[in-house]
Amino acid sequence: MTIVGPGTPYLSPEMLMTEPTGISWDTIPSKAASPQQKRAAQLNICQAATSAVDEFCQVPLRATIDVETLTGPGNNWRVQILSNGTTRVLLSRPPIVTVLSATSNPAAQFPAIPVAIDRSQFKIEIPLMGVYGSTAPAAGGDSGGQAIIAAPGIFSWAAGRNSTELTVTYLNGWPHTSLTADVSSGDSIIPVDDICGWLGANGVLYDVFTQESVTVSVVTPTVTGALNGPGTLTLSSPLDADHKAGVVVTTLPRSAIEAALLFAISKSLTRGGTSIAAQTMGARQTTTSNQKDTNHEEAECKLQPYRRIL
Repeated sequence: MTIVGPGTPYLSPEMLMTEPTGISWDTIPSKAASPQQKRAAQLNICQAATSAVDEFCQVPLRATIDVETLTGPGNNWRVQILSNGTTRVLLSRPPIVTVLSATSNPAAQFPAIPVAIDRSQFKIEIPLMGVYGSTAPAAGGDSGGQAIIAAPGIFSWAAGRNSTELTVTYLNGWPHTSLTADVSSGDSIIPVDDICGWLGANGVLYDVFTQESVTVSVVTPTVTGALNGPGTLTLSSPLDADHKAGVVVTTLPRSAIEAALLFAISKSLTRGGTSIAAQTMGARQTTTSNQKDTNHEEAECKLQPYRRIL
């Protein structure tokens, strides 16, 4: 299994400039800057806004693959044996999409000799809605859960307190990527920078001119056996329109994208951008001096359903 870090921000410069932000993007970084320098500055703002979203949520919202080890049963409140014999295992990164693999071994065994556990022995406590088996991404609030239910016998008091060590590899978050090359109407295979979590997912191409929904039926990694990183997505039906390289393809709820946009507006004002209309996403008129804080507050309100609590 190969894991490659994704890189697409949660919004693109094109998405920034076509939204009613009230920002004169021609002034960033300066009016005299070249088109290449202006686009680089806009991309930096998009990346900073993405970091602000993940920092507030205390977890990456984009789909990632993580490996986590927990020991129980005992004092670890993340491992709780339930009255029916199953065990509730609270993982660190929500929303949990699926368990990819798992192993267990006696916690006191050195060196460890992990024993594989079939993934069918785990269930997602609160499945993520609006991504898989749905016609469109959720508008907001469908944030899923961060716990899995392990079958009876994986943890047991019979072996004593903190006797078992469980290592879980799991997929979490919302699939998010961008096109790495131009695509045309009628194409059913699109090249992207990150395939993580896309198998069976329903997402949106956020082209500023022609947005369209897509459903992914096949995922092909560039690196054989990789679960994320670059590759191609085969769609269940051909594209209806042409799209340029760099267009965002995502399952992120719209509210999360709007939060990133609000953080981007705030960041642009910090960098000295001028505000024309100085309006918030909620269409409330403000002054340039207080708009930065207003945008931050509104972004954080939109992100509350996606914030990690434990």
